[in-house]
Amino acid sequence: MDLHQQIPTHLNYIENKFSTLSLAFDSYGITISDLLIASVNSNLISISKKIGRSLIEINNYVKVVKELINDQNKPTSIDTHIKDDMVIPSGIGDLDIQLNGGIPLGYITEIFGASGCGKSQLLFQLAIQAQLNERKRSIYISTESILETRRLNEMIANHPRDILMDNIDYVYCDDLESQDHILMTQLPVKLSQHPRGTFNAIFIDSIGHHLRREDSITNEKYLLDRIEEQEALMQDDDVFKEISTKNHQQLQKFFKSDLLYQTRINKRKYLMLLQRHLIELAQTYNVAVIIANQVSDQPANEDSNIQNYLGNDDPINFNYQLGQFSGWDNETISKFQHSFSNSSSETTVDTLYSELMHSFNKRAKTNQSDTYNKQESLVSQLHHVQNRETKRIIPSLGYTWAKNIGCKLLLLKNYKPILKDKLEISNDVYPEEPTTDPLQNDHKRSFSQLDSSHNPVSSIEDLIDGWQVERYIKVVLSPFLTENLHNQRDYSKIPVSLDQHGFH
Repeated sequence: MDLHQQIPTHLNYIENKFSTLSLAFDSYGITISDLLIASVNSNLISISKKIGRSLIEINNYVKVVKELINDQNKPTSIDTHIKDDMVIPSGIGDLDIQLNGGIPLGYITEIFGASGCGKSQLLFQLAIQAQLNERKRSIYISTESILETRRLNEMIANHPRDILMDNIDYVYCDDLESQDHILMTQLPVKLSQHPRGTFNAIFIDSIGHHLRREDSITNEKYLLDRIEEQEALMQDDDVFKEISTKNHQQLQKFFKSDLLYQTRINKRKYLMLLQRHLIELAQTYNVAVIIANQVSDQPANEDSNIQNYLGNDDPINFNYQLGQFSGWDNETISKFQHSFSNSSSETTVDTLYSELMHSFNKRAKTNQSDTYNKQESLVSQLHHVQNRETKRIIPSLGYTWAKNIGCKLLLLKNYKPILKDKLEISNDVYPEEPTTDPLQNDHKRSFSQLDSSHNPVSSIEDLIDGWQVERYIKVVLSPFLTENLHNQRDYSKIPVSLDQHGFH
């Protein structure tokens, strides 16, 4: 019997409880695996006949063995393995819960979203949070503009802990060549000059700014030379030879005169080289490499000729995969894949909008207070339906880059309409008349006193007083799943607010 291999910690317990039965199994060469398979196939009765023992006794034996195996192999919560020095807390409670403590060290974490959603603000906050553990230092590399130190100083001044600006080393890259030199040469030298653990975070804001152009790599001979150097170092690797040969054959066969294809191949090679380099730095020096990334335009959700979207129902379709790595929820992906027009959500939006517009044009004698309440409800429903799905945005640098990032956070920003109150609409229709009598203050008409034949609101603009910013953050991918999210395919969007302290 193979008890000593399957459940060694409970070997004595089994042999004492079922001593005669265990000897019978040994005599006939029946293993734990044989018993478990037979129990699944309802074939224990054949074993009972073979060894001459009762079926009830064998069933009891198998039941105990299953319980002991399940108890022995019970998964432990990852919380028991994550230590404080393995993450940088973000300062956003619900986000840290989903990330199991915070931004993981030893990984690349990508923060992406549309312009103005707060990517740099979140990087500033993480640069501050990085100092909370034994005054660790960080390196901030900016590619889009000079570091906004005024905003960073404001956040530091409003932080309850003593944070030092001097613990954030800063450098600005004004072009792709300087960016490559800093990331590939100066950054490793800087990290190697200090004991491991001095730095715990590297920030790049943003990674795609100088790389978004299709010809960004081709125009820099310096970068092409770097790619050739790396390829020369891998000439003896069999896997590299195989991939390189296939790429060369495809280029010669299908894209012999297509310079654009060759440009894309070179760009993909450089991005993979850059990504591998950043991962190596993260793991070698145990730092979190946190990068901001811009986003591309949203793909259209409908087309005049549906035949242009061949294979859109195929789960391995390129757009389907790109959606998975871009943080789209299942409803958004399904809508984009299976129907580019007349979807149920679009029908709902059209229905709500038509009903709202009809309420503005109504001339029937109805209570205007009821009309306002209905309009208020319709506007709220429209906002909810239009923002229920994840926006179809795609991180820059393409699919090759996106699929190799282990931790990804998506920032979203919406604008929620703020409606005028009833009294304000009443005053718009019947403005307050000037009076010199201070005691005469009951001349205002209430909303319910308005003439029912007169509609106080004739358009959405008349109903809306302003707009309120709504911000969300969503975990797209994480190397550490919390126990309560282990069986969920999608993380939920986390509502956040932004003030002088940062995100919370």
